[in-house]
Amino acid sequence: MAIAREDEAPLAFGGIWEGWKSPEGEVVRSFAIITTAANREMVGIHNRMPLVLEAADWPTWLGEEPGEAAALLRPAPDGTLRTWPVSTRVNSPRNNDASLIEPMVAEGEGGGPNSA
Repeated sequence: MAIAREDEAPLAFGGIWEGWKSPEGEVVRSFAIITTAANREMVGIHNRMPLVLEAADWPTWLGEEPGEAAALLRPAPDGTLRTWPVSTRVNSPRNNDASLIEPMVAEGEGGGPNSA
């Protein structure tokens, strides 16, 4: 499945990161994307989803403005995302081209949702 914002703006995920020293003295940088319960668009794919941050919430998440970042730990509002099936070609890292996000056309359906 491909997932995008309905308004076509970039997706911004909430995450955490840390830099720490390994026993060998090497600085290791690690990160994780925060997840939350699935909204209406995601529940058919998985019961969890990444924390989607709205642009207005970025300063709070990044600690640049006062506010409680914990209040942002919620699913994206229903209607924020759209999903569509894509080819299983996405399962291989050898495939890396724009056609990977083209809607998959079921046999006998013709040209798909963007056809005239």
